[in-house]
Amino acid sequence: MKYKVLYDTQINGEHKSKDSVIEFPYSTDSNYIQRLVNLKVIELLDEETGNNERLELEEKAKSLGISFNSKTKNETIIRKIQEIEAQEIKEN
Repeated sequence: MKYKVLYDTQINGEHKSKDSVIEFPYSTDSNYIQRLVNLKVIELLDEETGNNERLELEEKAKSLGISFNSKTKNETIIRKIQEIEAQEIKEN
């Protein structure tokens, strides 16, 4: 399972930055992972939600005429959408 790091911290002896995605080795104690979740250090990533978010971004990008491919990062698509929306506001 994948988890999102909620703030800069040290996990399993490694420094992790905020918003990074981590995956624990199979041998990791489940109580340790649950304690990190309870302390709001990490949160479980719902991969289905991530897929839905991607689909919504792709639909919006297509409606605005933005070209992209499967390797284009979500952040890049969001930035392009924001640029077009800002340009439309300036024109109005």
